[in-house]
Amino acid sequence: MVRPAVRPFPWVCGNCGKAEVVPGVGPYRVRVKHADVLHDVEVNEMSSPRCGSCGEVVIGDEQDRLINEALREKLGLLSPGEMLARREALGVGRAELAARLGVAEETLALWERGALIQSTASDRLLRLCFDVPEARAYLGITGSGLRPDSAGAA
Repeated sequence: MVRPAVRPFPWVCGNCGKAEVVPGVGPYRVRVKHADVLHDVEVNEMSSPRCGSCGEVVIGDEQDRLINEALREKLGLLSPGEMLARREALGVGRAELAARLGVAEETLALWERGALIQSTASDRLLRLCFDVPEARAYLGITGSGLRPDSAGAA
């Protein structure tokens, strides 16, 4: 696999225009809007290019993932890995769970990949389905902790 070339540092800062953007590690604070509310989020140690002149931080995919992870933690939301692991532990397919929750399968896939942060209401519904067998029964979720193809195996 050929990795794309990375242009050498220092970079020109998009904020102040000075060629002082270099790799750096440090705390990062940002306000993130989620469900129409602004939340102050802090990532304690974030590796990212930073401008030595104005302090501007360059945000890429990895930094965005860390910010979203910190927001989920602050709001007490299930992480993508937790959602996936708990759904699979119940033996429920993504299509079935999405249909029973009333969300698009692609929405559930985005939550599980971390590309979209679920609402607090959706998070509570997921937890209810994962934790309360009667809730799963009420919604018609048939997962039993066994994979459908292994349910009849001896």
